[in-house]
Formats: sequence, structure tokens, C-alpha cells
Amino acid sequence: MEKMKVLSIGYDKDLFDPNSRASKRIVRYGEMFGELRIIVFTRRSEGFEEIKLSPFVSVFPTNAVSKVGMISNAFFLGKKVGKGVSVITCQDPFESAFVGLMLKSPLKAKLHIQEHGDFFSSNFWRNESSLNKVRIILGRIALKQADRIRVVAERIKSTLVGFGINENKIDVSSVYTESSFFVDKKEREDSNFVFISVGRLVSQKNFHLLVDSFNNLPEEIKNNSELQIIGGGILYKSLKNKIEKLELGDKVKLLGHQSDVKSFYGASDVFVLSSNYEGWGRVILEATMAHLPVIMTDVGCAGELIKNKESGIVVPIGNAGKLTEAMEFAYRNKDKMKEYAGIALTEVSKLKTEEESVIAFVESVKNTAK
Repeated sequence: MEKMKVLSIGYDKDLFDPNSRASKRIVRYGEMFGELRIIVFTRRSEGFEEIKLSPFVSVFPTNAVSKVGMISNAFFLGKKVGKGVSVITCQDPFESAFVGLMLKSPLKAKLHIQEHGDFFSSNFWRNESSLNKVRIILGRIALKQADRIRVVAERIKSTLVGFGINENKIDVSSVYTESSFFVDKKEREDSNFVFISVGRLVSQKNFHLLVDSFNNLPEEIKNNSELQIIGGGILYKSLKNKIEKLELGDKVKLLGHQSDVKSFYGASDVFVLSSNYEGWGRVILEATMAHLPVIMTDVGCAGELIKNKESGIVVPIGNAGKLTEAMEFAYRNKDKMKEYAGIALTEVSKLKTEEESVIAFVESVKNTAK
């Protein structure tokens, strides 16, 4: 591949750890580009310092006092370290893309924007804060000015095309598979049917809806089932209060953050995703590779990896009744759910490997310069 200089703007603080997985992947990008300079939004109080990950990759912290300062510092840092770059790639269509758009003219560079979530079609995300409403406006401007865009799902491409983005400048590259995540099912001593969900305890994941849906199951099913939720976050207390109020303490378990999620997957029967919005939905990939049947809301990879009543069950976003129906179906039709899981696993085998994903990203950036 032809060598080039690239400026990246993003948020991944793991890049200041040379031994992190993110750093190792970035070094691979740098080798393929020729030179990669990365600006990471950081606060001064975090104490990060400039680091050179390889002869090809340098990482620069913004070290700002405030969020607004991170944007301005990133702009001035970009003017300094971005000289000679041919492409600016931004990790999202919001703050990082806003900086990239401001740098595009002074650096005489092309603009490449990555979008990992279907933010522009989600009223849930837009209405979470006033700032998100501003981000939507700025994001649309940045995306229309971008020379190339990379998204992780066909549904995100469809959303962007829907508000006027030229589909010919959008590359679709889904998440990659990791062979290390394949999990063998475990024999359990108890006979309970286990629904499992994994994610941060934040409004996006809508675990309150999931608890309500479990609570609405017929008593005969509820008495022989349990719901395990793995993850930590700001909604832990409110979820705990809801579980106690519904007298589900022995049935719904908040397990917090777990370093070995695979062992929980291997001891469960069905994975449930109740999110209001997702990018692609990496936990769905993990669950599928653990041989778990999937019930999910119509977000992320729904319609691609998980197709309704073909490789899983897809329900409308925010619909507790439909989610309860799907969970009841899964309990009463275990063989059919196993059949869905097998089809989904076959679809996973068609996804890119990590190396293929790296090459696809590099090609997307390089095509931006053409």
C-alpha cells in the first residue's frame, strides 16, 4: 500500500498504555499508513503525556481544563502536529469531527469521519440531553462536509443516505470476530432457565424495561427462571430499588462488572438486549459466539446478524409487552431458539477477522485521499 500521513482525533485513553490492545491495533494502522499522529481528548488533571508507540505512531493529549478547552486545545494541537497530513480521520461525527472540520482547510487535508452508532435516527439519544441536540446539528454539518465516512452497520448507512449523504462516499465495515471468545456451554446444577444481559447500567441500555418485561412473564415461567444483568453504572441504585419494589430479589440479579463474562454466557440459556440504540452491538456477537440464542430490540446488527425468527428474535424498541412475549417464546421453544442460535453462529463465521477489519479501515482512510 502507498504510504501517507494521517491525523486521527478521538477519545481512546488506552492509547497512552503501550501494552493495551488498542495501542497494538493502532501500531498496525501506523505501519500500514506510514505515519499516524493521534490527538486524544484528555483533561490536564488526568496527567497524560505525549507518547510514541512506534516509529510510525505518536499520541498527543489535549490536557485541557474543561470540555470546551479540549476542543480548542485539539484544534491548536492539530495545527501544530498535523502539518503535512493528507487525511484527518475522526472517531465520531460530533466533537472530534467538529475539530476535524475546522482543521480541514488550514491543513489542506481530506476529512474522514467514523460513525459507530445510529445516533441520527434515535430520538432516545437525541432527547437524553440538550447537548445531544446540538451534537446532531453539528454532526449533520460535519458529515455533509466529509470526503468519506465509515459506518459499522447498513442501518447507519441508510440513516445517513436518508438525510442527504451520498451513499458512494460511505463505507460499511462491521465489527470483527475474535476466535478467543468462542465458549463451550456448561452443565448447570440448578434447573432455572437463565436470561442474561450485559452492558453499562445507563439509560441507553433500558434495563428498567428488561426488568419490567421479566416481571410480566407468566408466574410458571418466572418461578423457574432468573434474569442476570452484568455491568455497572449510574442506574444501579434505581434498578436495585425497582427489583426490590417488584419483589424480584431472588429472581433478578445485578452482578456488577465481571472480568470473565464468558463463564456467565456459558451458564445461560438466552441473551437479551433491551437497548434504545446501539452501534453494531458487540455483545450480540459475543453472545452468539457463546452459542446463546438472542432476543434483541431493533437496533445495531438487527436485520443483519440477527434476523427476526430466522437467527434470533427482534422486537420493537421500548416495547415491554413484545419483549415479554419474546422471552416467553424462548422459554417454551428451547429447540427453536437453539436452531436460531446455530444460524446466527454461521453468520458470525462470515464476518471479518481482526486483520481484515484493520485492512478495511486503512483502505477507507486511503480512499479518502483520492
